[in-house]
Amino acid sequence: MNNNVIFTRADKGNIIMALDDKMYVSKVTEMLQDTETYEVIKRDLTKGVVTSLRGILVKWRDADYISNSK
Repeated sequence: MNNNVIFTRADKGNIIMALDDKMYVSKVTEMLQDTETYEVIKRDLTKGVVTSLRGILVKWRDADYISNSK
C-alpha cells in the first residue's frame, strides 16, 4: 500500500481520483489562500449549526415526519 496517495472524488461527475498527497495538500492550501473566495472566521460555528439542526429534528419528530427509532 502506498501511503503517499489520496483518493478523492472529482469536482464533477462520479469519478474517484488518486492524487499524490503532497500535490493535494499544496493545491488545497493554494485554494484556501484565495481571499476572494474564502474568509477566515473568528470562532467555531459548529455548535450553532448543531443546535439549529437538533431544533429542526425535534420539530420533524413532533410533526411525525421522522421517528426516534435508530
